[in-house]
Order: sequence, then C-alpha cells, then structure tokens
Amino acid sequence: MNKHQAYLTFTEQYDGLKEGEKTTFTRIFNKLLQVNYLTKNKLIDNNDYHTILALSELFSSFFKLAGFTLEIKKETGVIYIKNDEQQNHLNLKKITTVILLALRLLYQEKKDLVTLGEDIEIYLSELHDKLSEVAFIDNKRVTKKDLKPEIDFLKRFNIINFNDPDLQDSARIKIYPTILYVLEIETIKDIVDRLEGLTKNIKEETNEEAD
Repeated sequence: MNKHQAYLTFTEQYDGLKEGEKTTFTRIFNKLLQVNYLTKNKLIDNNDYHTILALSELFSSFFKLAGFTLEIKKETGVIYIKNDEQQNHLNLKKITTVILLALRLLYQEKKDLVTLGEDIEIYLSELHDKLSEVAFIDNKRVTKKDLKPEIDFLKRFNIINFNDPDLQDSARIKIYPTILYVLEIETIKDIVDRLEGLTKNIKEETNEEAD
C-alpha cells in the first residue's frame, strides 16, 4: 500500500466511524506510539488488540501515512509498529540489552514447557541465576538499584509485567510474547553468543574504569 492508497483507505473508513469509535481510534493510535507493543495476553490491552484486528485496514493506512508499518502477529497475539525510515529508535544501555537477552533466553526455555497461549512466568531469582550463568560483571549479582530502572523500562513497553517494588527473589515476572519481536533471534545459540559478547564488553569496560 502506497501513501496515496493509504490516504484513500483511511478517509473512507474513518468517515464511517461513529464519534465514540473515532475517540477509541485516537486513543489506541497514541497508545501504540507510546508503548510500541500490544499483546492480548495483557488484560488491559486485550480489548484494544481486538479493536485493531476489527479495524486493521484503518489502523494500517493511518500508520502508513505517519511513516510506520503495523505488524499483526495473530499466532502470538502481538501487534506492534515499525518505523519505515528506521527512525525513532531507542539506544539501549548494555545492561538493559543483557537483561533483555537473558529474559529472551528464559522465555525460549519455558516456552516448550507450557501449552499454546499460556502465560510464561519466571521467578526473579531465575533472572539473577541466568545473569550469573553468563558471568555478568565477574559473577557479581545485579543490585536492586541497577535492576529496578531496567525492569520498569521493559514493563513500560509491554515486554514484561512485574509488580513487586521490593524486587524479592520470590516475585514473579510475566514475560509477554512481544519479546519475540524485540529480539528476533532464531536459536538459543544466537542468544547465548550475544549475551557472552555483551558481558565480555561490559567486564572489559569495568576493568578499564578500575585501571
């Protein structure tokens, strides 16, 4: 769909909406711009997910006009947007990327143990164990002070859900299938290789700072 076709599709379908539907459309559009990922696995996003499915041409055409592609992954219940010009990307800190890769690895491991559509949850202690497994910063445990902003960041973009402000080891982290599209990695080996590469770089930088 080119932008002229997108304009025609959008104006035709938008004009047919009721006022309440137009308000809902605007809210969901802005929500996707803010969080980028929606999943039907998240209770408060479930209705929005199905609204987008019902009005997929309307949303797709408007995002096209705004310079984005709307991606709908029905097999995993995920909807997200991609910038067509490779703009508006966030530069992640290395610690954020390492934690994200560790969560992706845990998701992959747990995925084979649950039924299709079932939520994947881990204990926070499992994340610490996985980070230790890849020799994170000379096997030192990530402190709560360092971990909290990273957890909050990933939660804000609907990658995980986590509700324990005290960061207890027994707390559960729900990992949403959106993580599959944040890190489109085919094999566990790819994930491990990236983890090892990043942790090696972090340790080298830490040693340089100490020197």
